[in-house]
Amino acid sequence: MFSAMEKFYFVYILSNRWNTVLYTGITSDLVRRIYEHREKFVEGFTRKYKEIPRQSLGMTAK
Repeated sequence: MFSAMEKFYFVYILSNRWNTVLYTGITSDLVRRIYEHREKFVEGFTRKYKEIPRQSLGMTAK
């Protein structure tokens, strides 16, 4: 059984629109971290490579 004090982490992989670059990351709050990538809050991958396709986020386009 898991205790209330345990923290879970997620390893995730992102790509740019053209699938020419991969980025891997680890976080304890996947929804927040993906939002930060989408909104380009942090210097780095998404600011440099511009856009993350929805498919790489496990979402479907509407």
